[in-house]
Amino acid sequence: MIRSFWEKEFNTRLNGLVKKIDISPVLIGFNANIDAIKYVTPKFVQHLPKNKDEETHINDVGDLGRGLRQSIKTGKAEEWEVTEDEPYKKILSFPYDERRIGGQAGIVSRLFATLGIENVFLVQQLSKDLADRIKDKHTRSPIVKNNAFKLVSPHNAYQTDALTKTNCIFEFKKGMLGAPRANRFIVSYRPKELKPYLDEHVEAHIADIVKNSTRAFFSGYSWIKYESRKKDFTIARRQIRKMKRANKALKIHLEFTNIEEAWLRKMTLNYIAKSVHSLGMNEVESILILESLGKKKQARHVQDSLFSAQSLYDALLTIKKALNLERVHVHNSGYYLCVFDKTYNTPERVLLAHENASLITGAKAKLGVLKAKKDLLTIRDARIAQQGITALGEVDCNQGIREEKHHYLIGVPNKVPSKVASTVGLGDTVSSISFVTDQ
Repeated sequence: MIRSFWEKEFNTRLNGLVKKIDISPVLIGFNANIDAIKYVTPKFVQHLPKNKDEETHINDVGDLGRGLRQSIKTGKAEEWEVTEDEPYKKILSFPYDERRIGGQAGIVSRLFATLGIENVFLVQQLSKDLADRIKDKHTRSPIVKNNAFKLVSPHNAYQTDALTKTNCIFEFKKGMLGAPRANRFIVSYRPKELKPYLDEHVEAHIADIVKNSTRAFFSGYSWIKYESRKKDFTIARRQIRKMKRANKALKIHLEFTNIEEAWLRKMTLNYIAKSVHSLGMNEVESILILESLGKKKQARHVQDSLFSAQSLYDALLTIKKALNLERVHVHNSGYYLCVFDKTYNTPERVLLAHENASLITGAKAKLGVLKAKKDLLTIRDARIAQQGITALGEVDCNQGIREEKHHYLIGVPNKVPSKVASTVGLGDTVSSISFVTDQ
């Protein structure tokens, strides 16, 4: 009965999605990089050395071996930072299977352009390497020349001396060396010169940037270094506040990430999350956020419950209240949950947006990369995750909408392809589509 309800919902929604996604231009910032992707084999993993340290960062190739094996064992996505140039150069020299635009902002901008969603791509430094990987038909970037502001194709906006950040991503399939699910291990590198906010010359034209938009999807604050933390977070918060003042209709979303450093998590929440309207996370990140808010007992409960739907729903309520947010979202394996104020939007529109997210994310997982909107049709016959249907029943949200006194809960199961080509960017796809297409 419930499964047939969702099958009908998804079929109806897919037909509408393929026609047109008609929304205002979306602002996207601030982290974009090149992803060097390797689809790992058992032989590759077995040949990597393995250190015995317990730190979750990369000092040498042995740390890569340790981290990758840990990620495979748990089936969870991991991201460890490499802080020294020498091990970074060694890992970067591996033979990779492909290179494409990465970073949450980069992935989302390219996805939106493929789907025909107009977007304004905001990064402090835009290199030619990045610009060459951006689809310019539906994407614009700001430039300021002689105090004149314009939104132009990224191919006409790059700086010749801009830096390019490259992350190394190691993808593994379900079942490989006992992996309980397909996922990835990321080695990230953060050049201190790259900042998650606008250049000061562009900042002077914030009113022009935001005037035609009602949604902004921001991420990348994990790039901030300890040495410049107060200055950088103050600038980032100032720019967000300017955007909100310049356009009262603009809703801003922060996409959280798996941040290792406790100080960085806390400052991201205190400076950025408390300044925006919406916050997105995966199930593991919900624990990190709870711990940063001093809710360690609740964080342990979420983990001990193996990320049950009820524990995640309770976590969303706690996080929403603590950060004074209008909307909070979590994506877990098999389903998504979203809690939002009754004044934020109608439950029907938010449900529709999460159904969009399930379909688009499923198609992206199946194909690895979406090249055209018609690729969405490949997900039509994919199964609906039983885990998701069961989870929605656990929180009394069988048909997607649960009404409470001051908020709504939206729950949607995943559409799951029989084979997953890539997991890169799936969480960002879920969060961005579910946030921007509820207009």
